Amino acid sequence: MNMKNITRYNGGNEPKKGFNGYRLCLTRNKEVFVRYFTDREYGSDKLALEAALAMRAEMEEQLALGKGDAHAIFEAHRKPRRGC
Repeated sequence: MNMKNITRYNGGNEPKKGFNGYRLCLTRNKEVFVRYFTDREYGSDKLALEAALAMRAEMEEQLALGKGDAHAIFEAHRKPRRGC
């Protein structure tokens, strides 16, 4: 399995302590995109990895096909911020 741009983090054995999940990080033309896929959010480490792989594939396809510049593609895939 190709894990390019995806890193696994294991913050601890207790689910509510530490971060357990995957980090997707892409860089194009000095623009950086980072998104986290937590085991808790996706229900398991396998589902979190599948989500990270799917997002990476979608974004790399859009970048390769020139469907907008890197900044626009990255912004479209960011999670909405919580709060005010």
